[in-house]
Amino acid sequence: MKTIIPFSFFFVLTFSVILGQNGRTRAVEEWPKIKKTTMLVVLYEGQDAYNEKIKNTIEKYWTIIPFQFVTPDELLKLSLSKDYSMLVRNDSERFINRVGRTDRIKSNHLALYLCGNGADMRNYPGAEAIVQYQFNDINDVDEYLYKLTAIIQSMQNYLVFLDTNKITEDNHPKLLKKYDNALANTLHEKTLLLLPEQLSADLQNPETLKRYYKYEVSIVDKEAIAAAIEAQIPTVAFLHIDPRGKNIYVLSAEGGRIMYEAETVISGHLTADDFSALSRAAN
Repeated sequence: MKTIIPFSFFFVLTFSVILGQNGRTRAVEEWPKIKKTTMLVVLYEGQDAYNEKIKNTIEKYWTIIPFQFVTPDELLKLSLSKDYSMLVRNDSERFINRVGRTDRIKSNHLALYLCGNGADMRNYPGAEAIVQYQFNDINDVDEYLYKLTAIIQSMQNYLVFLDTNKITEDNHPKLLKKYDNALANTLHEKTLLLLPEQLSADLQNPETLKRYYKYEVSIVDKEAIAAAIEAQIPTVAFLHIDPRGKNIYVLSAEGGRIMYEAETVISGHLTADDFSALSRAAN
């Protein structure tokens, strides 16, 4: 067994992203194995809001593989077995020595991994995940708790996609792109809820924003998005931005279905050009 890092380095999903959903390149290889496992979900002492949200979401919506809520001590032992997978919050650091330099790789993502390498999250780099969502800071639970339910629904949706299509290494990228944008032309039927920080400064003026996105849009706070997801409102969508790359995802409040995926012009927020492209896709 490899050295175990302190438990504070690993947590179960409480992303967004959903994800940025990179890490999905292992899907063809890993899904047949994960499909046979029981998914481990950890509840944490002193993290009541997190625990309540993850427990309620999993019990209400997770159906594709069996799950089991465990304590941190139980995870230490069970994560050695490939009979289990884990829906986990990866907050680890790895150092890769290269010629002339050492690269520091910081993880801040929610991911589903096949167990077997113990509970040290340094043994589970993002490339090993079957699906993941990236966040700016995985320890800042308030930053993503409001959309956690939709993120987990989105992860399960992707596993259903794997399970119901004839996926190969060759066709995965093409089918995935089609899957991510299959519902884009129905976005005109929904109200798109946005946070101010997701927009370039000029677009935080609603009148300016409407010049580039011609369908219903509203700049709101996290509580408004959380309420739409909790109520599973079918006429609402919201945005997730992958902070590690330039990928953006529009997800439905009902079911967490990805409706649109693209690369932003500028990493971190959307510009007029991004909304013009989104408006064209939504038609």
